[in-house]
Amino acid sequence: MRTLILVSAVALVAFSSSALAETPRQNPTAPSDPNQSFPVGFQDFAEIGDLDHTTYDRELNGGASNLVWINPCRGGCTFTVVNRGQDDAQNNETSIPAGEVPIGGRVTLSEFRFEQDTYDTAIECLREVWRPYDIEILTEEPAPGVIHHEAVLAGTATELGIQENSDQGQILGIAPSICTVRDNVPSFSFANAHPDNPIQLCWTLSHEIGHAFGLEHEFACEDPMTYLTQCGFRKFFRDAELPCGAFEQTPNCFCGGGKQTQNTHEWLLGVFGPGVGARAPELTLISPAADAVVDERYPILVDASDIRGIDRVEFYINDLLVSTVEESNGSSDTGYLFITSASQSDGVQNIEVRAYNDLELVTTATVRALKGSACTSTSECGVNEECSDGACTVLPPTIEDGGECTIDTQCLSGECTDSSQGSRCTTGCVPGIEGACADGFECLPTSEVDGVCWPTDTGGGCSVTGNSRAASLGAWMLGLALVIARRRRRR
Repeated sequence: MRTLILVSAVALVAFSSSALAETPRQNPTAPSDPNQSFPVGFQDFAEIGDLDHTTYDRELNGGASNLVWINPCRGGCTFTVVNRGQDDAQNNETSIPAGEVPIGGRVTLSEFRFEQDTYDTAIECLREVWRPYDIEILTEEPAPGVIHHEAVLAGTATELGIQENSDQGQILGIAPSICTVRDNVPSFSFANAHPDNPIQLCWTLSHEIGHAFGLEHEFACEDPMTYLTQCGFRKFFRDAELPCGAFEQTPNCFCGGGKQTQNTHEWLLGVFGPGVGARAPELTLISPAADAVVDERYPILVDASDIRGIDRVEFYINDLLVSTVEESNGSSDTGYLFITSASQSDGVQNIEVRAYNDLELVTTATVRALKGSACTSTSECGVNEECSDGACTVLPPTIEDGGECTIDTQCLSGECTDSSQGSRCTTGCVPGIEGACADGFECLPTSEVDGVCWPTDTGGGCSVTGNSRAASLGAWMLGLALVIARRRRRR
C-alpha cells in the first residue's frame, strides 16, 4: 500500500560508516584561505570551443590518442614556450606561460620530489580512475613520432613561468584548454607543490588530463573535475548530470550547448570508447547462513564495498524486491541490514541481495533459508502468492489503474491505495498539474506535494487516506532496513 511504503521509508535509517573511519567525512567545502592550495589547478582559458557537451561524436569530431604518459621529469625537464594552439607533447612545447615568458623561451621543471612508492601508488590510482575508458596510462615515454598526451607530474607553477596570485592560493595544476579535445598536448600537475599524498596527486592528474580532453569544472565533490575538498571518498568520473562551477555552482556550464550540467563519464566514453571497464562491487552475504531456519522476523545482513562507492543495495525475497537502501554519495565499505516483517509468509526463503555502484555494475549474493515449514499448497500463502517448490512466491500483477485491489503486488503500477471508497490501483501524480493523470482520472492529494491518479467514476466525496484495510497489506515493505556502521578495512 502506498501509505505503508511511506512508513517503510520513515523506518529507513542510515548510519554513515565514515563516522568510524580514520578520516571523518566532512561537508564539502571550496578553498577560501588565501594560503591554502587549490586541490587541483586552474586551466588556461585561451582555447575555448563551442561543442555541445551532451556527448562526443568521435566520427564527427575525431578521436584522440589513448596514450597518456605520466612524466615525472627525472633529472628535470625543459619546455619551449610557443604561441597559443601550438602545444606539442612530442617536442615538449607549451603555450601556457605565453605572455609571461617570451615565445621561444625555455622553462625547466624540477623532478618529482617524492619516493617511487608515492609515484607508483598515484599511477595505480590513476589507472583505476580511467579504467572504464580506452586509455593506456604509460610510465615510459612513447617512441619518437607517437602521438600521445603528456601529463607532467613534477615541478611548480612558478617554475613553468606562471605568476601565482597570493589572493587565490597555490596552483597545483594547469592544462591548455577546456571544451575541446586537444590531442598531443602537455598538461601539468605540479607534484612539488603537493603534499606527499598519492591520492591527491591522482586527483590533480585526472583533473588536468580531463581538461585537455574537453571537460570543465564541476561543483560536485564525487568527481575529479571539482575543487571541492573534504568529501571523505575517492573521486571518479561519474555517470550523472552534475552541476558545473569551480567555487560555486553556476547557472550554466562554461562550455557550449547551453547545458546546466556535465556528465564526465558519458563524455569520456564518447572521446575514447569503453575500456576494460570498472570493477563491480564486492559483496558478502553474512546472514542468514545457508539452509538456516530463521525466526518470524529475521535479519538479512551483507557487507558491500566498492572503490567507487556503493550506489544502492537491493534486498529480494522469493524474487520480490522488499527493500532498497540508497547512498547519496556512495559509501565505500558498509554493512547493510534488512529485518523482515513478521507478516512475511512462511516457507522457503530464497534471498537475493544486489549491490550496485554508480555505473550500474552489480554484484549478486544469494542464500536459501527456511521460515516455519515449507508450503505445500497455495492456501498456505498470502494474498497474490502461490506455493512453488516450498516457497510462497508473488504472482505477476494483473490489475490496471482504477481496478480494485488489496495489495500492491496485484497492481501493474505497483501501488494499491486505500480510500474512503475502497482500495484501487493507482499511479502517483503531482496535484495542480494539468494533464497529470490520464483521461478518466483525477489527481487527488495524499500530501502537500504528492497525489495519486484516482478514477473519476467512483462518485463524489472520495478521501484518499492510505490506511490499510487488511493486516497483510504491505507486508513485504514493513521490514526495517538499516545501514550498519562498520570500520573500513585497512588496505
